[in-house]
Amino acid sequence: MKSNGPHIIGLGAGRAGTTYIYEYLKHHPQVRMSAIKELNFFSSKIGLSEVEYQKYLENFDFKSGMVVGEISPSYIWPQILDNGVTELEVFRNMKRHLPLDTILFLVLRSPAARAYSQFLFEVKEGLIRTNCFLEELRKGKDSEFAFVGCTFLADAIELMYHELRDYEIVTLVNEIDLGGAESLGLKKISNILNIEVMGFDANEKINTTKKTELYIPEHESLKVLLDGTNLPPSDEASSKWLEIKPGYVYIKTGWHLWNKMLGPFSRSELEEYRLLKEFISEGMSREMEVQINLEIYRDEIEKTQKSTGIDLSLWT
Repeated sequence: MKSNGPHIIGLGAGRAGTTYIYEYLKHHPQVRMSAIKELNFFSSKIGLSEVEYQKYLENFDFKSGMVVGEISPSYIWPQILDNGVTELEVFRNMKRHLPLDTILFLVLRSPAARAYSQFLFEVKEGLIRTNCFLEELRKGKDSEFAFVGCTFLADAIELMYHELRDYEIVTLVNEIDLGGAESLGLKKISNILNIEVMGFDANEKINTTKKTELYIPEHESLKVLLDGTNLPPSDEASSKWLEIKPGYVYIKTGWHLWNKMLGPFSRSELEEYRLLKEFISEGMSREMEVQINLEIYRDEIEKTQKSTGIDLSLWT
């Protein structure tokens, strides 16, 4: 087996099922995936010399008969790293170093579903505190939120097919190829890599738009406040009930340290937070997903269909 490059690289897309595929390959007895899922080497601003490439290869266990690889969603959307690297630079970095027998794969997913999944992630990380989902989606590429930007990939996909045309590119569709034991996508990848198809339960591995609970501290009186059942009558009353400083919140009995900060706790902001909880608890219906795809992503979907040659009408 070759040792001058990984056998398989996943370019993304994030929130489309790359974790599922990584876990499948990671647990396969004939495969050795990188210990770190996202190495982000080719989307890095520095470290692209031949010497650095050899260091990159140290992430792989080139044992006899073993397939090695990695998955980095930043290769199709490098903006997530915020380092100024473009898609064109990523693809040309890959061409500069990777052998032509390297297999590349990309996973597609309904843009609306990916946006919602990333939105839930950003809410859980404390980056979003209001229900700005539809408002930001309608801003399109002008939105500064990652859950919007990461869904506009049609141009990058077209460029990928052009720049990396000499490589074998396997494009999967989440809704068709992934999910369940021995999914079609896993069979495709296994057959291409010439490894046995291994039974694998996707239910706990794949990124889906499941209902998400917001982070809520354990203190019962603050839970009541966030549930909206005992909102302070005014911002002034709220400031007396709770005081906030970085990393801490004051609840009557004294300062308590939490890993994530929830403030500020004005009445209006608490109401926004409560509405966000309601939106998330309802989840995104199939009707909403289709409506968003038709309203916001129609051109994206049509362009992606043209680049990939895959019928994506199931998204609309």
